[in-house]
Amino acid sequence: MKKIRDLIALGAGILLAAGAIYMGLNWNSDNAPQPELSAGALYTTTFPDLTGKSRSLGEWQGKVIVLNLWATWCGPCREEIPIMVKLQQQYRDQGLIFVGLAFDDKTPVEKYAAEMGINYPILLGDMNMQDFSQRLGNAKGGLPYTVIIDRGGKIITTRLGGVDEKFLLQEVTPLLQSKI
Repeated sequence: MKKIRDLIALGAGILLAAGAIYMGLNWNSDNAPQPELSAGALYTTTFPDLTGKSRSLGEWQGKVIVLNLWATWCGPCREEIPIMVKLQQQYRDQGLIFVGLAFDDKTPVEKYAAEMGINYPILLGDMNMQDFSQRLGNAKGGLPYTVIIDRGGKIITTRLGGVDEKFLLQEVTPLLQSKI
């Protein structure tokens, strides 16, 4: 049974990665569908963390949130995580919080998070993740998918494909300088 589940997960990962490559890794908010989530819905949707505790983005209301949908088997995801770890360390005190939402099983996520020294909350995607991702504007369901949310809960930017430090700083710096 575990082998079948692993094969299904591998197949889904290949399809998601192929979709991201097909659409181009720099598909961004200029041509992305508009997210459908209100701040209230965004802040109340819950996912389990690595300890199994149910958590929502509402915990970080009032902060600039960079929500990153990712998986351990996703190459571009693995490339951008060290950047996020670095920026989380540098800008935490200014009100920036990265939140990873992993489309993966708990064991590989825990192992990868430990190896990379991930210093921000990691939530585990469940059966609701695909719908949540689409409601965030990710019509194709590709990974990685990054959503930048201002202190008031408004989605400012979405991006399908990998992000780099320059892009993240360009997007979050003005948000960190503003108060609600």
